[in-house]
Amino acid sequence: MMTSLKARQQELKKFFQIVGAQQNDLLDLLAARDIAKLVKKPKAHKKVPEYEATTKDLDQVMEEARNLFHQKYRMDVEAAEKLCEMEKELIEQRFRVGLRRDILLIC
Repeated sequence: MMTSLKARQQELKKFFQIVGAQQNDLLDLLAARDIAKLVKKPKAHKKVPEYEATTKDLDQVMEEARNLFHQKYRMDVEAAEKLCEMEKELIEQRFRVGLRRDILLIC
């Protein structure tokens, strides 16, 4: 029984090697045909029905990404402005405290 299973396994292995080799040859042939078609008609991809839908989807994704970028940019600018204002207030506070201390030392 084991020998028949081993023989069958070897048989299948050889068969799949042959099929795999044929698939590689066919894929190479298809790729060469597609490349030749692209060389002859470089804008042929625009005439397929899926082109417009795909382009529309890509434009939508790009617009969403652009909006997300602008939203993040605005949030970053807002945070930087708040930080700047807080630092400015801190500097002014320290200046006033130092000024008061100087006045008290003078008196």
